[in-house]
Amino acid sequence: MSIRGELTELDVPGLMQLIATHGKTGTLVVQDPDDHEVHVLFESGDIVGAEVPERGESHRVGELLVKAEVLAPEDLEWALKEQKSRGIRLGDLLVADGKIDRQDLADILRVQIYETVFRIFTWKQGKFEFRAGPPEFERGLVGPIPTDHLLMDSFRMVDEWPQIKKWVPSFDRIVEKTEIGEKVRRPLTPRGSDPGNGLTEAEWLMLDLATHHLSVQRAIYRSRIGEFEACKALKGLQEKGLVRLVVAGEALTKRLVVGQRRIWNPGAALAALNVLLILAMLITAAALLTPALAGSGRGRALELMLGPDDQGLSAAIVDGRARAVGEALALYRAEHGRYPDDLTPLTEDGLVSRFDLGLTERRYRYAGPASGALVPSEPMH
Repeated sequence: MSIRGELTELDVPGLMQLIATHGKTGTLVVQDPDDHEVHVLFESGDIVGAEVPERGESHRVGELLVKAEVLAPEDLEWALKEQKSRGIRLGDLLVADGKIDRQDLADILRVQIYETVFRIFTWKQGKFEFRAGPPEFERGLVGPIPTDHLLMDSFRMVDEWPQIKKWVPSFDRIVEKTEIGEKVRRPLTPRGSDPGNGLTEAEWLMLDLATHHLSVQRAIYRSRIGEFEACKALKGLQEKGLVRLVVAGEALTKRLVVGQRRIWNPGAALAALNVLLILAMLITAAALLTPALAGSGRGRALELMLGPDDQGLSAAIVDGRARAVGEALALYRAEHGRYPDDLTPLTEDGLVSRFDLGLTERRYRYAGPASGALVPSEPMH
């Protein structure tokens, strides 16, 4: 069977159902009006892979492994070069050399299949072509996915996603546990005996990740269960009152205030109240800043919040964000083959937030694409 046509005549779900019904083996190529292509691989009517050729599949899988924090950026850079000389698939190379676990690779590939198919599921315009013949894919890692199962999951995602978005409005938000969430442990007693019982595995996973105060985007990558399932779990946890999503500046401020409370004089209650009021005013002012001013404004706000006696803590926080920016630069180079001309592409690719860059630039400057280094600038004062 070899077919081609327009998506206005036959949509993606209909195409996939047709291929599954006839038990065909081959590659479904779907192209949008801007000529972006997605390939869905079939074997005997089941889905065995999904790719975005223009990204380069090795780069895409490697990028996901790095973002899931199971592969170091430098190991990806090495593997992409080594792959060319050995002539094998990236995943096989990384597993054979002990860089990653086989199950980690399988998890990433399965998420990639689901999210790639979901990406084209609602396309209404464009072209399609089914090319018969055995496709190339990572055999033995992800078992064939029944097409009707994936279609049902995709329909469910389309139906539920608008409601989930109301609970997860931005992937830049920080996931943190509530006071109740801090007390919840995986149950060892019968169901219903404490607030933690009845959570799904995805909710348990995201609740564990909330301990690390990650952004929603970073928590999704580390979960390795995919964007939809991770966000659905966050919605459920918020409904149960176990986590909340806060903007980056507010999350940092809260942790700093909690840390300072441990050393405050108990008799200085009035002074503490004044400090909290000032913090609230600073947060409100930061929220009103334009995006162009967000980086430097928040960096300066951090210094004001800490005060002159806590600049060591301020420097430590900035150094920590600078390390995150350094890792993002390494990942960008592994993905694009070069360092960026400036740091802006790091935020555009979702590797770091503008808040991270704002803090980093208080103590460091970017040396440029030649070295990709962050070098110390004038000290914070």
